[in-house]
Amino acid sequence: MEHLTWAGFILLSGHISGFHDYLSTTSTTHATKIDKLIGQPFPLKEGNTFGWEISQEFEQVQILKEPNTPPKTETKKLALVNQITCQVGETVSASTIQADLKGNATALICTSTAGVSAGKPISLQWLDSVGCFVPTPKP
Repeated sequence: MEHLTWAGFILLSGHISGFHDYLSTTSTTHATKIDKLIGQPFPLKEGNTFGWEISQEFEQVQILKEPNTPPKTETKKLALVNQITCQVGETVSASTIQADLKGNATALICTSTAGVSAGKPISLQWLDSVGCFVPTPKP
């Protein structure tokens, strides 16, 4: 999986390839527009909310290569418009997440209206010592 993000947070482009038995799948996503900004993310202050709308193009190519038959190719293309909303949570010492981390970690809970995580909260931490978001570790 290859991807390009802004600060580990907003997916700008991504590419995933896989092969299972006789099926090869390649998926590519590109952000085409970020719009409708709501609120201000920084400074991250507990209780604040912010969000944006992101337009993306998605393409998936599947190739079925069964023995003794010509390959079958199926391509799916779609445009996706996703509204992201985030709420800032509490700030704690980053060492509570991982002992050797310095600085602070600020919790962020985000939801989206489209895609595989639609409606499901996603937990992130802003690590101020490195200036990026990382997924919240699972307990």
